[in-house]
Amino acid sequence: MSNCIQKLFLNNVPVNHILCDTLQEIEIYRTLDPRLVNECEQEGFRSFCSAPVYAGDRLWATITIQAHEAGMGGEHADLLTEVGRALGISIQLVQMREQLPATKKEG
Repeated sequence: MSNCIQKLFLNNVPVNHILCDTLQEIEIYRTLDPRLVNECEQEGFRSFCSAPVYAGDRLWATITIQAHEAGMGGEHADLLTEVGRALGISIQLVQMREQLPATKKEG
């Protein structure tokens, strides 16, 4: 899970996504999640975007996409945010289903 999103979540800051596509953005992000930035740089990625996956009010995970070329934009971040929301809803539905009492089959 992205340390940055975890820190922001714990401080009650709403986070839709974190997009790093410029050197300045990457340096700012490095102070929040140096492990992810270092991993991206080692693999040759020049831009990345992370989005949270919430299951209800709980931060369950983050998803990250990375690109070898700069140029990742807001449309990528918006799409990743929507994927994170859909995944969170799916997780929440599975958790609710698992909590339902088992019903007897009639027949």
